[in-house]
Amino acid sequence: MKFQIEHFPRPDIFDCISGSIQQSANAEIVGMAHGRILCSPHAHAVIRGIDVTKALALPGVVAILTAADCQDGGTRTTIDGTHPAPIFARKARFVGDWIAAVAAESSIVAEEALELIDVDYVVLPPILDPLLAAGPDGPLVHDDVPGNIAADTLHPLTNGSVKEVFAEAAFVGEFSGVASRKLRSDFQQQTAVAMVSGNGVMTVSTSAHYSSDLDPGARSIETVAALLANACGRPVKVMEPDALTLYSPHTSSFHSVTIAADDKGVLCGLDHIAIADAGAYSLEHFAVGNVAELPGMLHCGAIGGRIASIYTNTPPAGGSASSGKLEGNFIFQQAIDRLSEKAGIDPLSFRIRNLLSGEAGARMERCMRLAADRFGWQEKWHGWRREGASGGRYRQGAGMSILTRSTGKFNFGHQADFVEVEVDTETGFTVLLKHVCAIDVTGFRGLPDPVLLQASLMSGIGIAMIESFIIDPQIGCVPEDVAFALRAPNIMDAPDIDYIFTGVPLPPEIEEGHDPLQLGFSDPAPAIANAVYNATGIRIHSLPLSADKILLALHNADVNVSARSMIRGQYL
Repeated sequence: MKFQIEHFPRPDIFDCISGSIQQSANAEIVGMAHGRILCSPHAHAVIRGIDVTKALALPGVVAILTAADCQDGGTRTTIDGTHPAPIFARKARFVGDWIAAVAAESSIVAEEALELIDVDYVVLPPILDPLLAAGPDGPLVHDDVPGNIAADTLHPLTNGSVKEVFAEAAFVGEFSGVASRKLRSDFQQQTAVAMVSGNGVMTVSTSAHYSSDLDPGARSIETVAALLANACGRPVKVMEPDALTLYSPHTSSFHSVTIAADDKGVLCGLDHIAIADAGAYSLEHFAVGNVAELPGMLHCGAIGGRIASIYTNTPPAGGSASSGKLEGNFIFQQAIDRLSEKAGIDPLSFRIRNLLSGEAGARMERCMRLAADRFGWQEKWHGWRREGASGGRYRQGAGMSILTRSTGKFNFGHQADFVEVEVDTETGFTVLLKHVCAIDVTGFRGLPDPVLLQASLMSGIGIAMIESFIIDPQIGCVPEDVAFALRAPNIMDAPDIDYIFTGVPLPPEIEEGHDPLQLGFSDPAPAIANAVYNATGIRIHSLPLSADKILLALHNADVNVSARSMIRGQYL
């Protein structure tokens, strides 16, 4: 079967790049008011009262809304006991929590009005670390949630007695650590414009890819714009507050993986504990199913563990493609490498040895072998004791990782990544030299666009090596010096990327097919971490794999370089 890929340029691409396109933030309508949102400066505080008298007296102010003006009254609780964010809060639970909104004749007047709103805060001690938040004596983010536990469940694949298996196993490997949050990278400030027509129909235009469908209880700029437009009786444009105080699409999560094998290097047991930072509200809880998929095509024998989500006084963690999978795979694949080292088997052979039988396992093996051959694994792999590895200041190493993602209807997406890195042992700076990715596209909707696949892989590389959502424990938010230094990967960070498609996809017009791009960004991080270990003999327990962490580990080879959460400094 032959495939032809055609690239059709976006009709608005030049306008987007040049800045000449009309952005929603620049929209102007006759008679339109401008809306702004007041955010909490405190990570944790009870609001005893809000006085809007001075703000309403300011010439040009049209309307002011607080929790008292909303249907939810400042509190939301779902049937299952979780706490989505109210439109406006009666208790501030993170720096940036929405307290009130103003509509005025101009944006300048609206911002002046925000400063005139008098909020009586009773500041409480914040809890920023999910591992500490789950303790019995810490502050409660939500008064009706004991231990701040938003969700807690057994590992979905629990079976057998893990303790007995570990006691009898010939080899046991352990690895734990955390993955930092991922920052949003918006091309424009999120904006919504709402207006009510003469027949009472509300129309909302938004720059967001998706909205809350104007759920009257859901926090969103669309909802705030609609409420202000209803209160004003005229169109209102609302711009989202500072994105650094809002949710991040990937949650921070702690993982502890213990895995065992018999004397032949065959897996016989897995224990996986995952604790996710839900942030202040449950926008979307940790994806339990994605964590359950981490063993993928590896037959692990007895499986145990727990998966929990904990409330903290940090920005809410939103949903994202494969939420929980990228974070968990970073730890799981390093645990696999540790175990294969103890068994004296190279990473590729160890994974092939433990694949499930049947067609799905065979497809994963084909991915690994194709990628390994294209990468030159036999020549680049230095062995566990690094025989033949170059010494000196600059050291090269190779690493690999695999990932399986369920795509429904008993189809699975398989990915194998092989990378080569060079580590400067005097600075800790790491360069990604080569990246080969093989993806089995069986059951997916057509072949992926190679450009989009490379973009997806670069997103994963950015999470692995660059991006970090750091919260200062003293102020409970992203500090300004860190905010100005934040960046996403660019062309200078791109390695030599090669990709291989294997398998037979569905025709592009089949709607029940799945997008293979969701696989791309979740697998590079553990492969890079394993390559850094192969080059230097040190392992990093948190993302990103930044130069300061690598340098500290190189100077303290006998100390685990670990991290407890996304808190600044990461407890090195």
